[in-house]
Amino acid sequence: MDTNTQANPPAPEKAPLVPIPRSGLPTAPSVILHILIALSAAMLPACAVGMIANPGESASLLFGIEIAAAVTSFLQIAYLWRACRRARGLIPVIAVFGVLSYLATASAIPLSMGLSLLFAIGTGSMLLAVSPKKALVWFPLVPLGAFALSLLVTRDPLTALACLTPFPAAIALAQGTRAAAAREDGPSRVGVICLSSLALGASVAAVAAALFYRALGTLELSAILEWLDRGRALLADTLVSMELTIPSASGEEIPVDAAYAENLVNQAFNLIPALVVVIINILSTLSQMIQHAALAAFGYGESVSDRVRLFAMSAISGAVFLIGYVTVWISGTDASTLVGTVAENVVLILQPGLALCGLLRFMGFLTARRGRGGCGCLLLVIVPILLFSAPVVLAFYEAISLTVGRLLSRLRQLKPPEDPDSP
Repeated sequence: MDTNTQANPPAPEKAPLVPIPRSGLPTAPSVILHILIALSAAMLPACAVGMIANPGESASLLFGIEIAAAVTSFLQIAYLWRACRRARGLIPVIAVFGVLSYLATASAIPLSMGLSLLFAIGTGSMLLAVSPKKALVWFPLVPLGAFALSLLVTRDPLTALACLTPFPAAIALAQGTRAAAAREDGPSRVGVICLSSLALGASVAAVAAALFYRALGTLELSAILEWLDRGRALLADTLVSMELTIPSASGEEIPVDAAYAENLVNQAFNLIPALVVVIINILSTLSQMIQHAALAAFGYGESVSDRVRLFAMSAISGAVFLIGYVTVWISGTDASTLVGTVAENVVLILQPGLALCGLLRFMGFLTARRGRGGCGCLLLVIVPILLFSAPVVLAFYEAISLTVGRLLSRLRQLKPPEDPDSP
């Protein structure tokens, strides 16, 4: 007898796992991609030198780095547009960021630095994920070539080592994606992002430690804290010297004094850990999007299944976000307490991921409503609110949905099953 009725729907079948085969790329595309990855990695220390160089003393060097940055960015964008069609949605974002950064700095270096890091991690992880094990012995030539180019430009071995920053993240992203595609208990998409973020953060921390050691001659915590305190004082004095004003409760403009400037700088420094983590997570997420697009472009799209592409946060993260936000609200913003600072950092770290999940959930809700004849004019009311405070609203929406959904699921499990023979 058929029991698949509306009251008793069939359980959804899990999509079959499609492990990523190590069949590699054709020779010509593989060689081109190896060269582009090495060039992208070599641009990282070159861009760093260009951002801190004195224009009056290094005009010719800066001009060369600007030309190299513009050419490299063009090649990377052209490659993504031509070879990775699913990554074309990132091109407008890159264009907007490029225009804004150029208007702010009058330089192509910031765009090239960010795009080079994304390209090296995204396409490098794709290459590592699909290359046969015998062909992987050639991949170390990429970081070696990048180091040689960096050393030629910077003439400094320590600075040139910054070109190795993207490769640990590329390895972690490749291995994480392979595990997600091959095992039912493999990492989720968010788990893969966290793994690659951890590797990228470790690389950035190693480069920062090397720079601190060169500048301070030691890595002792007391010396680093003293350096940070000098930076706080310098920024506070700079704000006071700018003679800025702020509106008071009565509507009058009052000058920024030393106490207000110091409090503002302290609040900014307290949020540096969260900002660093958020930036690294965003870079890992965008790199993963490039990786998925590259896998699909070279015939591995079946391995990037719905399970691999599903972006979902856990109920624990939603609960932690809500608790952290309440803690920040209770502690206030006038005084920087340890508990309030930690809670504010946790909230800022979790907010982007929850906001993205909330947006996806909200779009799914609107799609379902439209499918059932829902009124599209509802967007006229909700969209302006989302545009005004979208990250917080969407993060709250997702956090509440996750926690309430988990609570209702537990209650259903505790509820005894109904007896079909009972009257």
